[in-house]
Amino acid sequence: VAKDLELDEVPSAFQIRFMGCKGMVLKFPDAFIHRKHPGKKLLLRKSMNKMDTTNTKQLRHLEICQWSVTRSSFLNRQIILLLAANKVDYLVFKDLQDRMLDRISVAMNSVDAAKDMLLLLAPTSGAVERADWSSLLIRIIDAGVDILQDPFLAATLWDIRTNSLLGLRN
Repeated sequence: VAKDLELDEVPSAFQIRFMGCKGMVLKFPDAFIHRKHPGKKLLLRKSMNKMDTTNTKQLRHLEICQWSVTRSSFLNRQIILLLAANKVDYLVFKDLQDRMLDRISVAMNSVDAAKDMLLLLAPTSGAVERADWSSLLIRIIDAGVDILQDPFLAATLWDIRTNSLLGLRN
């Protein structure tokens, strides 16, 4: 399926429609499928069946509606609590926080470091305004403008820094 869709990586999940069924299907290791369900390539739950299609040949093709994609994510309290409950030391989180604080501090004095920080924040910042400003500042840097020398752009970078620090605190 990934080859037909010309994807570089095989997604872990697909939203499909197939012979009256619709829903999400997950990629499982081949050994699991062959051991539990010999000869099967696709497993569908009964709850996925939405209509009877035994006599409808046109519905016998697999339609891929969407597939999973890799996305950036950020640690939040819930994830930290889950990881800590699974014996991940809190010092790991403290180290990550310290590294991010260092990265933010360096970004206020270096255009290259600022761009790295903005790239980190832009895709999934959580706040539409900050994501849009991050993307805009990246384009301005790519155009050759020193955003640290322009008062408005420097203030915008400072605001992104402040919001990032608030995010780390929360």
